[in-house]
Amino acid sequence: MSGVLLIVLGGIVLERHVVTDRERVEDCLEGVAAALEANDLQRVLGFISASAVETRSQARRAIDYAQFQQIKIKDLQITVNYLTSPPSARASFTALVTASDRGNLFGVRTLPLEFRVDFRQEDQSWLITGHEVREAPAGFSHSP
Repeated sequence: MSGVLLIVLGGIVLERHVVTDRERVEDCLEGVAAALEANDLQRVLGFISASAVETRSQARRAIDYAQFQQIKIKDLQITVNYLTSPPSARASFTALVTASDRGNLFGVRTLPLEFRVDFRQEDQSWLITGHEVREAPAGFSHSP
């Protein structure tokens, strides 16, 4: 009986210390959101692969144009593909983005946006390799 208890406790401890690739991708997204909220371009670019030229360019334009206050990620779905070399992943989610333009002509607005973000594992890190974004459908709820 005590052997079974030790195995169960060992499994719980191991589960809490093992970080899955899905969790690493989620951590990357949370890092990007925090860097955008801090309006820190260099931190944002640190999450994007050097080969993702268009995504890096769009990140620069976004930070040049907008002052981000808050980004909430909702309905996150992550798929990891180990059949590619190196492994890749795709995250789909809706984000509630609260921001104002740098000139504050339009005031602070919250927009629901749908994202699809592609990742590739590079040197044990998950980096963004591309993305698509569009406005969320009209029926999307803004509630937390």
